[in-house]
Amino acid sequence: MQGAPDGELVRLKLTIEYDGTDFRGWARQPGERTVEGELRRALSELYSAGELVVAGRTDTGVHALANVVSVEASGVAIYELESAFLHSKSIVVDGIWSSIGSTNFDWRSFVHNDEISVCVIDEGFARQMNQAFAADLADSQKVTLAGWKKRGFAERFKEMMWLPIQYWL
Repeated sequence: MQGAPDGELVRLKLTIEYDGTDFRGWARQPGERTVEGELRRALSELYSAGELVVAGRTDTGVHALANVVSVEASGVAIYELESAFLHSKSIVVDGIWSSIGSTNFDWRSFVHNDEISVCVIDEGFARQMNQAFAADLADSQKVTLAGWKKRGFAERFKEMMWLPIQYWL
């Protein structure tokens, strides 16, 4: 696997949901459409991915609501926008489907928080979203592992104090 720009690998944890009707199980099989094969294809469009590790196994026709997958990837870059506080969660898929809102995709947000997201199917809106992403990226600073390890005591202390209380905030 090629190294990331800074020689770093990033471990991603994905929680995926799928209808297994049209798949021949999880594991890649020559000439067959599988969940792993489709996930690898999608990930390869973004960066170099290593082995996919899945919690559990599926057979043909099995559906998943929260299948957990981990993958080590290179070519992933993390940027931090310091000029603004962004609480919205935004995504554009295939240049036409967009979602923007305050909802986190976890159980706490669905059960405890009164948050909302809006989904829009429109190429023009998706284009505007992508322009906003590009503007934010241009104003952002890249986060590197070396820089993260060098952050000072005050920053580490704030992180340590935040962890025990973040559930209630």
